[in-house]
Amino acid sequence: MTKLLKTITIVFLFFLLVQNAVADTYIGDTAIYSIASETSPKLNIMFIIDNTQPMQQQGSRDLYDKDVTYEGTGSTALPAPYEPLAVYKKVAATGGTINYSRVMDTVEEIDSCAMAYDSLTINGSFFGPLKANKGDCSSPSNDSFFLGNQLNYIVTPAEGVFNWLANTAYAPGEAVDVGGVIYECVGITTAGLTGASAPVWPTTPGATVVDNQVTWTMSADLLSMVQSTVKQVADAVSESVKLGLMTFSDNGQGGQLEKPIADIGQGIDRDNLDAFDAAIDALTLIPGNSTQPTNEILWDAGLYFQGPSVFSDTHERIGTIDAGDSTYTSPIDESCQQNFIILLTTGSQDDDTALKSFDIANIVASTGVGDPDGIYIDDVTKYLNSPGETGTLGIGDLVNGLTVNTEGIQTHIIQLMTAKTDRLEAAANIGDGNYYQITNNAELLNAIQGALADILLETNTAFVAPVVPTSPDNRTFSGKRIYLGFFYPHNDEPWHGNLKKFGINDSGEITDANGNSATNADGSFKDIIDTNNPAGNTYTATSYWSSSDAGRVSEGGVGAILLTQVGSRNIYTYFSNSNLTDSSNEFSTTNTNLTSALLTVADDTEKDQLINFIHGVDSYDEYVGSNRPWVMGDILHSKPNVVNYSQYDFNVATNEANCSINRNTIYVGANDGMLHAFRDCDGQERWAFIPPEILPQIKNVSDDQHHPFVDGSPVSYIYDADRDGNIETTDQDGNHDKVILLFGMRRGGNAYYALDVTDPDSPKYLWKIDSSQADFSELGQTWSTPNFGLVKNSSGNVVLAAFVGAGYDNLNEDGRFGDTQGFTNTDVPPRTDDSGHVTSTATVTPTKDGATPVTNHPKGRGVYAFEVATIGGGGVPTIATSATKVWDFIYGETSNAYNSARLTYSFPTDITVLDTDYDGFVDRLYAGDTGGQMWRFSQYGAGGDTLRPYSNPVITNWIGKRIFSANENGDGTEGRKIFYRPSVTLQVGGIINLYFGTGDRAHP
Repeated sequence: MTKLLKTITIVFLFFLLVQNAVADTYIGDTAIYSIASETSPKLNIMFIIDNTQPMQQQGSRDLYDKDVTYEGTGSTALPAPYEPLAVYKKVAATGGTINYSRVMDTVEEIDSCAMAYDSLTINGSFFGPLKANKGDCSSPSNDSFFLGNQLNYIVTPAEGVFNWLANTAYAPGEAVDVGGVIYECVGITTAGLTGASAPVWPTTPGATVVDNQVTWTMSADLLSMVQSTVKQVADAVSESVKLGLMTFSDNGQGGQLEKPIADIGQGIDRDNLDAFDAAIDALTLIPGNSTQPTNEILWDAGLYFQGPSVFSDTHERIGTIDAGDSTYTSPIDESCQQNFIILLTTGSQDDDTALKSFDIANIVASTGVGDPDGIYIDDVTKYLNSPGETGTLGIGDLVNGLTVNTEGIQTHIIQLMTAKTDRLEAAANIGDGNYYQITNNAELLNAIQGALADILLETNTAFVAPVVPTSPDNRTFSGKRIYLGFFYPHNDEPWHGNLKKFGINDSGEITDANGNSATNADGSFKDIIDTNNPAGNTYTATSYWSSSDAGRVSEGGVGAILLTQVGSRNIYTYFSNSNLTDSSNEFSTTNTNLTSALLTVADDTEKDQLINFIHGVDSYDEYVGSNRPWVMGDILHSKPNVVNYSQYDFNVATNEANCSINRNTIYVGANDGMLHAFRDCDGQERWAFIPPEILPQIKNVSDDQHHPFVDGSPVSYIYDADRDGNIETTDQDGNHDKVILLFGMRRGGNAYYALDVTDPDSPKYLWKIDSSQADFSELGQTWSTPNFGLVKNSSGNVVLAAFVGAGYDNLNEDGRFGDTQGFTNTDVPPRTDDSGHVTSTATVTPTKDGATPVTNHPKGRGVYAFEVATIGGGGVPTIATSATKVWDFIYGETSNAYNSARLTYSFPTDITVLDTDYDGFVDRLYAGDTGGQMWRFSQYGAGGDTLRPYSNPVITNWIGKRIFSANENGDGTEGRKIFYRPSVTLQVGGIINLYFGTGDRAHP
């Protein structure tokens, strides 16, 4: 099954995340990307739930703190108190009692094993080859060791337990016993007094109740808390996925299959959902030896996905499989089906040396993974995550005969109520999943939701339109290269992006760097390890600057090259020196202009961390290694702009990769907060520019949630004075070649920027326009890509103008969707990271369905033209040095009040610019608005509503006229919007035909 673009069940995601949503979560058209569609197979998700003895601990409490001495209260399971600084080893258990043997009187006896000492003193536990009688790590086997203080912590209640009393003050952490059920105080207001009578106590673990000024939550053991939460989430996702359930086997050697993976959708499959819930409810704690062989249970889960023989010389049988069965039934139905494991465990008593280590050790020998020796959980997750290829490691081998291209298994791990365990985090990372460490029921719900949201969001997508530049040796023909922007959604880290370069042959076919066809018949990239490719594909395409990367977002392209430039990147912003390369504009820790206040962080330490993070350093220690695993931000809506600075012989193979010959540059915006400039010769980044208005929000780049920044498309005005095909500075040839770059921000802001990039290695700041300037007060979010055209101003001077729609009115339009033309009468919550939420200075507001005015001042209602250059004798441009309005037609225009009064909706669209009499000057514009109205802007020869347009290059007296409305019927089908410029054909006799559609891209 092949899928280039998949779609998400966004309703499900909204259901999961809405309870934690804040005002800055509006996702707009990113809602259209997902993995659930009518034709793609449902995801397979296996929940593995820890059912060993540590799961009897209290389900809501603070994490173990090495600086706190826990007293211990004693219990039938764990005799206490333990000596706080002594070291204990878990030994065989009998009769349901977990036994710990004191093997060291004090942890200080460890003198030759730093990893054991550090783990015990910091985390309270250690799993590894500690030889207690020698104080070193020379033991031939791994065992579980605990500090006495950690064992005391396990049996120490969060706080004292009291009887509930009316009109009594309680503090957070205190608990009450109500009929044998414990309720913990999790929050208070004012004095924290209970009510005059008892509240209706909840009966669901983790549920809360407000008791006057006290909020109580029902405590439960971890297993009960997990059971309740997993059932809650399972009900929510039932239409989108298939679910199964495994637990630890009572033989201490692996896993037990409680419920095979099955479709649990509503309707006809409701019985399956009921069966899944029943399996969850039936879980009980394993008596006796409570080992947690996490590597073994993951291995068994892999066997279940794989479907091989139930028995072998080195494998224990998974429970609940009939002895007569010879194989498991794999849940994998198609090679493109995606598979996931969510493991929930305390991780406090791992035993990774059970019977199947022989097989896992073989994997270690094959992959070279596994530190320290004998700890194999990360090796298993690596194995499971390897896409299946015949003759290689990978879960795809032997799966229902799908020996090629079967998806690997992604492993997410949620550690419950215990101190962070490095090997569990490493296993999740290597298994391409998320690691969570939770302390209460709310965090557990968030962790499961986060894992599922990440599972549903992550899908490779190429959305930005491809760019074919003019050929470097003949600019009248289509070029021989194509540039593609990519993005890859994430839920737990910044979205990944990339820019890749491919070729185009004479037949219009996309080719790779080796000259071979890069795509399959359906348009997908050829990639033998991409499960979205057709069966039988045996070739992986290679983009320029890369090696065997095809369309994979997080491989090859400029993104891979950027990883090698982390320590040497040129990132600039703007303060006062127009030369962006000046030290005063450097985005570096040594630039005193960059203060913690400007970057809205707490202090200089956080400022430096943020700056280094933007450069690509792992400032927050979230990953293995000193740098982030991926640096390039997503290219979501920005269309790359390729500028040819040099003419060269394209047929000489070495010219294109020679950076002294090929000076061509690709400019593109990304949601990492920057406009990027990349060299065409080798894909290296020349520099990146952070618009000043983004600086207060740049910290959000590191956020798990997706944020827009430089999401608009750059465009360039190029003046080649001697028309030799080379762009040179005045110092180089005495002429005045110019390259001016303009770009907007889309949802990232409400400004347009102009840069002089005549020298691609020495960019200069020219100016910006935004709504804070009186001439552009109506400007909204800058969605409209500038279009150039020559006009004359009132003085008769020839001006090169850039035409844009006045912008998107996000405060009002984001809240207006469906069958309505009216805005809501309440504020639409603004995105806190969205600097585009600058209220227009307009004083007249549209009404709510013709009634009361809205509270948010609208913006974006009209069209602007601003100056790029004044064209003098011989066509020589004088570049504008400041933001200069040439013309506008916006709401409230006095020149034509009749038509301007109808400008009640915003113009996010690009403008169609026409020269109808072919004299070289623009004489007509067309654009639609979000009210579904199409407008014509031109010079008119009569007054009133019967205006007739005519050609006149003097723009000063142009006005606008509404020529079409898609919402005039009054038949209950209003709400149509226009987001794209119309296509136009000019016919003989002056007939102009417009072609356009309506829709609501902001609410797909």
